[in-house]
Amino acid sequence: MTLFSQDLSRDHQYQEGFDIILQTVGKTIDVALVALLIVVVMVVVVVVVVVVVVVSKIVVVAAVVVVVVIVVMVTVAAVVVIVVVAAAAVVLVILTVV
Repeated sequence: MTLFSQDLSRDHQYQEGFDIILQTVGKTIDVALVALLIVVVMVVVVVVVVVVVVVSKIVVVAAVVVVVVIVVMVTVAAVVVIVVVAAAAVVLVILTVV
């Protein structure tokens, strides 16, 4: 009977750990979706600016395009960092649970 109760306790611990992992993954997905939305908005801005450049052929607008592309690159880099940190958090949770 004691062995049976120990098994139940262990199963409960595994379930708690699994719940924590699911919560962490859920938060990671939320952050990734927001970051993806930011990237999409930046891409739309770049496309609009490129169209304006093609239509008006103004050099100043071309400089704006360069700035926007740099912002997009920084945003993508931030997304990569967020994903890596989130993955590390998940691994840490798994190691802590096990």
